[in-house]
Amino acid sequence: MDTILVNSIESITRKRLATISDTASLIDVAKLLSRPQISLVVVCGSDGVMVGVIGMRNVVQNIGQCSGGAITAAAADV
Repeated sequence: MDTILVNSIESITRKRLATISDTASLIDVAKLLSRPQISLVVVCGSDGVMVGVIGMRNVVQNIGQCSGGAITAAAADV
């Protein structure tokens, strides 16, 4: 494997990677997704292990199906 290529990919992906706690609110996820170049947010548990990913479509679906409380929903519930 080409180490130089992997290193250049890693630097690019780290800039585009967004993570959030599984207890964060949906509004916090939406704020991350509103940043340029961010299309997915990785949701991590308190131990740092990934528990899922959230995209803009997930945010829109949750808001569209809510009766007002989706914005305060925890990331883990999306």
